[in-house]
Parts: sequence; structure tokens; C-alpha cells
Amino acid sequence: MSHRLHRAVGEVLREAEVASTGVTLLLDPACGTPGSKCHNLPLFLKPPKNNATEICNVDAVLLAGDRIKVVVEIEETNVGPTQICGKFLTTALAKGLIHEAFSNRLVEFDDSTVFVQVLDTSGLSIERTAKIDQWINIRDAIRKLLPLLGGKLAAYELVYGNASGFGPDGAARKSLKSVLDRALGVVKAAP
Repeated sequence: MSHRLHRAVGEVLREAEVASTGVTLLLDPACGTPGSKCHNLPLFLKPPKNNATEICNVDAVLLAGDRIKVVVEIEETNVGPTQICGKFLTTALAKGLIHEAFSNRLVEFDDSTVFVQVLDTSGLSIERTAKIDQWINIRDAIRKLLPLLGGKLAAYELVYGNASGFGPDGAARKSLKSVLDRALGVVKAAP
């Protein structure tokens, strides 16, 4: 799989990191060139780091200080309700990230963590599909559940488009940047 959408969203996320003070970005390899800033990003129900406590992998996390402020999940192929809700719920159940970049210690969610789900429209016939309306209904239903009892996800954001829509002047890119600006507002660098 070429992961065009992952790479396009990864570029927007890297720009958000550069434009913000005190923010650290970690990306899954699908979101960019594998290397220094790309990692598998496993979330865990609790320490210790093992297969029994790992619940899912996500595509990106933005940290403010030592807490996860934004979690990003990108769906390129399966954009149905079960995949959308499943990724949200597994993330909501997690306590945080355990990763070698942080000496394998638990990096917890911030009290106001934002979950951003990016959905690919490239396989849809936009004029005839009901998928976007379905996604908006799912978004609204998830938002009514937040915050979940005992959880730290405070907000759910949905952004959709194709890889070109996340390009330099694309509407999806502008929408994602707006979501990130709001989520990272407290650590946004002065112009």
C-alpha cells in the first residue's frame, strides 16, 4: 500500500509541530519516510509493556510537555462504522503510550486529549455516497459520549478528504490545521 493519505497528513502534522512551542510529534512509518521521527506507536491499557496490556497502534501523537495532547488515526481503506468506532474505543480505553523513545515508561494522555480521526474519501463517489453523512452522525454520537468515565479523551474530531485535499491549498488540510490549532492552542508559538 502506498499510504498517500498517511504521508499527506504526516506533512500537516510535521508543520503543526514546527509551528508550536513545546510540542513533540511521533509518527507511524506510514506517515512519512521511515527514520528518526517514525515509530510504531502502541497504546497500552496499563503498564507494563507487554502483549497482554497493548490495545492498539495509532498513526500519530502530539505531546505537549510530557503528556499526549493529540492522537491521530488515519483510515485509508476501511472507513466503515466498526473500524471508526473500534479505533476510537480502543484509544479511549488506553492509559497512554509506552515506547522506547521515553525509556519504555507510560506517557499518559493529557486531561484534555483530542482524538482526531482522518477518513479517506478517495474510494467514494461523492455525489452518490451516504458515507460522509454517516461519518458525521458517528462523530456526533461519539461527541455525546465524551468524556468517558475514567477516560482522558476530551474531544473527538473528524476530518475527511483524499490525499490531494490535504495538499498545500486543500480544504481538508485547512480543516486539519484548524483542529490542530485549537487542540494545541495553549502551546502555540507567537507569530
